[in-house]
Amino acid sequence: MSEHAVLSPSSFHRLMACAGSFALELVVPRLGTTTHSAYGTSAHNVAASALVTGLDAMHFINTEQKVEGFSFVVDKEMAAFIQNYLDEIRSEVGEDGDLHVECRVDFSKTLGVTQSAFGTADAIIRKPNRLSISDLKFGKGVLVHAKDNPQLALYSIGALEKFGRDGIEEIAMTIYQPRRNHISQWVVHISELDAFAIEAKVAVEKALLPDAPLTSGKHCQFCNAKPTCPAVNSQSGNGFAVLSNPFKKEL
Repeated sequence: MSEHAVLSPSSFHRLMACAGSFALELVVPRLGTTTHSAYGTSAHNVAASALVTGLDAMHFINTEQKVEGFSFVVDKEMAAFIQNYLDEIRSEVGEDGDLHVECRVDFSKTLGVTQSAFGTADAIIRKPNRLSISDLKFGKGVLVHAKDNPQLALYSIGALEKFGRDGIEEIAMTIYQPRRNHISQWVVHISELDAFAIEAKVAVEKALLPDAPLTSGKHCQFCNAKPTCPAVNSQSGNGFAVLSNPFKKEL
């Protein structure tokens, strides 16, 4: 079983929107792996192996990928989507890039916390004056955007802690969602990332308060504590007007 961070990049947007969610989620059971999440993990594993070995995705067709009790066989469709991602990453690396695959980064120092605060970036590319953070999203449901994305920003902060800041002027954060034919990029100057780091540290300090406030909203959709959350339950008489509907299909 993989180690989980107490302060996780994937749920940090929720902490920033609802400080009280941090304490609530600590005491509820973590949701188990689903077929969809396991399928995404298997695609990540193939993509990582391809980047490390230099092989194309087609070489993994008909191989079995096992993820926490689930088993998938890589078919042509999966391989084609993964290849789209591989082509983009290899193009970004170019001749002067240094590629780090499935790179664990820690941002606890910047946040000023003793709790475990780390994450694993799918790909980090270091160039003389540019740092690129890439995140593969293999789902085809919710469209994910890079701009103002706390998960990517925390990966970037952790990458600076890991590799240093010398010469780095800009950070490019990119989400690849091949099954939606979607690429989203957010490029910032290092000073903008420093400004986010200050905001993130303040958010964590607020979340660690014993009376951290609860705030309902669309960030509640994937919160583990939603069934017992007082803020969510208080909306029950109002038709959950402020909560997003995970079953609603966008036109």
